[in-house]
Amino acid sequence: MKGIEWTGEQAAAIQAEGHTLLAASAGTGKTTTVIGKILWHLGFGVGINRQTGEPIPPCPAERRLELSQIAAITFTEKAAYDLKKKLRERIAEEAPE
Repeated sequence: MKGIEWTGEQAAAIQAEGHTLLAASAGTGKTTTVIGKILWHLGFGVGINRQTGEPIPPCPAERRLELSQIAAITFTEKAAYDLKKKLRERIAEEAPE
């Protein structure tokens, strides 16, 4: 995810304090944004804010979470499966060996 360029809205959602609701049409990047937000909270680099051209700053150490502290809710079982699969892939890609 380090090379992803996020829209200003996506970057704001990733760095938002507290609970976040993403509502948008199909194919707009909701799942990718949720994964970016989770990875950001876990302390991974997530990419660049396309609007500013700057990297999204890392999650402050005092706000980092453990995976067991995160809940992501979807509307269908298919979407939940897709989210879990993609999140596992990204964590495997990003985690140090």
